[in-house]
Amino acid sequence: MFIVVIAIFVSSCEEDRYYYGYDGRPGDAYLSLTWANEIPEYLDAGTGAIPPTFKWGEYYRSYPGFYVLYYEGSVWNGFGWTFYAYEVEYEIWINEGEPGRPYGIDGRDGVDTRLTIECSPYGPFIFAQEKSGSTTSKYQILENTEDKIKVLQVEGMYSMKITYKKVLHSKSR
Repeated sequence: MFIVVIAIFVSSCEEDRYYYGYDGRPGDAYLSLTWANEIPEYLDAGTGAIPPTFKWGEYYRSYPGFYVLYYEGSVWNGFGWTFYAYEVEYEIWINEGEPGRPYGIDGRDGVDTRLTIECSPYGPFIFAQEKSGSTTSKYQILENTEDKIKVLQVEGMYSMKITYKKVLHSKSR
C-alpha cells in the first residue's frame, strides 16, 4: 500500500512539471480618421467604433471584422470645384496572444495596433502603427483595375486587406 501511495505522489509531481502557462491576451486595435488637402463634406465610417461626432486624428477602439468607409467632398482643382467620392473596404484582424508553454511559462500578449485612414480627394491612404511606434508597411497589391485597387498590408504581426474604389457620381458644382 505504501508503494502505491508513493507511486501516485511521484507521478502527480511529474505532471506538475508539464503544467502549461496562461495564454497571452489578444492585442487591441484602434482606428483613427484623418484628412488631407480638404475635409470631406460627408463621411460614413462604416463601424460603430467611430461615433457620429468624432475628432479627426483621435484613436477609437475597434474590433475585428469587415468594414466599408465612404467619404465625399469637393476640391478646388485650379479651375473649378471637382466632386470626389471614395468607398474603402477594409478588414481588421487582431494580433492573438501566444499560447502558454510547458513549465508554467505564460504566453506573450498580442501587439496593440493603431490604424489610420487618411481621407484625401485623390484617394485614401491607410497606415498602421504598432505599439512600438513602428510604421514600416509591407504592401502587396492583390488586384489593380480601373474599378478598384485591392491591397494586403502587413505590419509585423498585424494584417489588413483594403479595397478602395473611386465612386462615380453625376453631382456637379
